[in-house]
Amino acid sequence: MHQPIAVCQHSRIRSHRRFARLVLCALLATGVAFTLTAQSSSNELSFADSLQRLERQPEHPQFFERLTETALLADSPGLASEILLKHRHRIRRAHELAEIDLLLGRFSQIRSDLSGALEYFSAAAAPDTPVRARALSSLAALQLELGEVEAALSSAQQSLELIGSPSSELSESNGLNTRDPEFLSWERSVLTQTSALAALGRADEAQDLLEAKVNESSRTATPALLLRLIELASEQGKHDVVEKSYDTLVASAPDSPERRLAARYREGGTEGVVGAGLVEYFPSPSRLLSGGSPELATRREPSVAATPDTPSRAEPADPPEPGASTSRETDTQTRGVTSARSVYGVQTGSFRDAENAEYMVRDLEDRNFAARQRSRTVGENEFHQVYVPVAGADPQEILVRLKEVGFEGFLLFE
Repeated sequence: MHQPIAVCQHSRIRSHRRFARLVLCALLATGVAFTLTAQSSSNELSFADSLQRLERQPEHPQFFERLTETALLADSPGLASEILLKHRHRIRRAHELAEIDLLLGRFSQIRSDLSGALEYFSAAAAPDTPVRARALSSLAALQLELGEVEAALSSAQQSLELIGSPSSELSESNGLNTRDPEFLSWERSVLTQTSALAALGRADEAQDLLEAKVNESSRTATPALLLRLIELASEQGKHDVVEKSYDTLVASAPDSPERRLAARYREGGTEGVVGAGLVEYFPSPSRLLSGGSPELATRREPSVAATPDTPSRAEPADPPEPGASTSRETDTQTRGVTSARSVYGVQTGSFRDAENAEYMVRDLEDRNFAARQRSRTVGENEFHQVYVPVAGADPQEILVRLKEVGFEGFLLFE
């Protein structure tokens, strides 16, 4: 039997073996030096060599490029952020400083430090910064996820005003295409804008806006926008729009996850659609806020919370006791009901690499949490857990405190 392929609407990275692979998407999305990946592959510098070179030649004319390249080679988002912050004062050019802030925002998101991400995105989105449009797009998506709907709508609209239309003559002359950071920001801003409008009870306006966008040109009819249009039209009972948009999606991207996700909104459902049931959304605040598929309202996260740098969503935190129901246990934790078993800690991460666990422990200690690390063997694999001992404190209070500084935790039982 096939297992569902989980897809995140905002392209969030859910699992990774090394941080270098994880941040490639972040670098491309921020538009930071497309030549960095080519330079890295040609020079084959290790992280230690790159860091040593950076420290040894702080006045090098390509210091900014070397700084971002070194951050790319780091093994964790925390270490990458430390390097950028340590050397940020050496950057003199305004556009490079803005790129650093935008990249710091990306790394903060990966670490689930949402307050930090808001701060950096806001700094990069300041008036007259060259990355303002892209920063506003990222800021809008984050604001929507945090439930700041009106602020998200405002940021998305400002971003779209700055970027303009991908099918305009200006965009054509600038060589804008679907792989450019500007285009990706445009698409993200349109999705955020329409989701915010729907959350504010203006679903008809959101649908009209999306229809105008996808009909603008073949280039603007992206799979993500078509899927969102199908969702909205289905909620409004406009099946003619659903069928027309689905046909366009099938013609332009027949093998895409969006096409399979869209199949459930057709009048015939997924019946007869090959592979339609192989893709499921990750539940997220923004999707629950804006509606989406009907079953999302009752769907819960898996019993093991996936944290940034968690190598496997299937790796258990603790083997369940015989007869225990993990889904019931998760529901009990969420509702704050006291379990018959005693809670001894709150886990914030589980890693295959001990060094990554050490980074998280250090991050937690910097935020005044008495974090600990322990190793466990599951099958033939060794995992390194990071947790905060309860030690007589209220577990729910610890969960809330962790959430406030950007860490997702879940309870560990004896």
